[in-house]
Amino acid sequence: MRERPRLQPIAYGGPSMEKMLGALPVVAGYCRRLDLAGVIDRACPVRDVAILTHGQVIEALVANRLTSQAPLLRVTDWARAWAGEETLGIDPAALNDDRIARALDAIARSWIGSLDRLVHRRSRRSGWRCPCCFGT
Repeated sequence: MRERPRLQPIAYGGPSMEKMLGALPVVAGYCRRLDLAGVIDRACPVRDVAILTHGQVIEALVANRLTSQAPLLRVTDWARAWAGEETLGIDPAALNDDRIARALDAIARSWIGSLDRLVHRRSRRSGWRCPCCFGT
């Protein structure tokens, strides 16, 4: 009678994790090539104690809009389900709705002032009077 070969024990790897990728690596690479976070951070600096810069938050919002649109309240869930941490280098827990609101507010304050100055400068050069300047 022939002896049966001994079965080798199966060696399993560590636990795996599945996350969505989609176009996220492409979007993240494009944002880095544009230096989107750097441009925003130079225009709207944050305090030293901030976990994320405004630029990082906006980069994550751009990636969210271009891959799988989630309401601002659910961006944290999106970053967890998609490979947000791996591709953007951002802790998903730091992308809560309060942090997103602070980044959007900072950009609005910075860029609206810049836009106002630009409109006023252009209107003076062209002779067109801006509606808010009729009294001056």
